Amino acid sequence: KNRGGRDNYQNLIIVRESVHILIHATSESTIVKHLSELSLNKRQLAKLNKLRKEAGNPPVSA
Repeated sequence: KNRGGRDNYQNLIIVRESVHILIHATSESTIVKHLSELSLNKRQLAKLNKLRKEAGNPPVSA
């Protein structure tokens, strides 16, 4: 059945499970736990915060 979609993946972003959790996390303890496990650099943290913003969540800091 055709659902009107196209076969392109311009909005597809593949991330590790812990990054996915961080993008959507609202609990401070969850955020702290996963940030400490990942040890993100400034560029990675900026990308994470961009994705959090797109998901409707506030930025986090390391």
